[in-house]
Amino acid sequence: MNNRKREPPQIGVALTLGDRLYCYPKCGNLMDRDHQAAVNIDREGFRLFCAA
Repeated sequence: MNNRKREPPQIGVALTLGDRLYCYPKCGNLMDRDHQAAVNIDREGFRLFCAA
């Protein structure tokens, strides 16, 4: 099931694993949770690499 075409959930609504997009209501920033997870993993890997 491709959930990328669904409306992003509203603030205060519990997100499920099926919710792939999130829209921040104050600024309108639309975040793809899969992309953000990849960015976080990359940053943590770089941090650990530099600390070694």
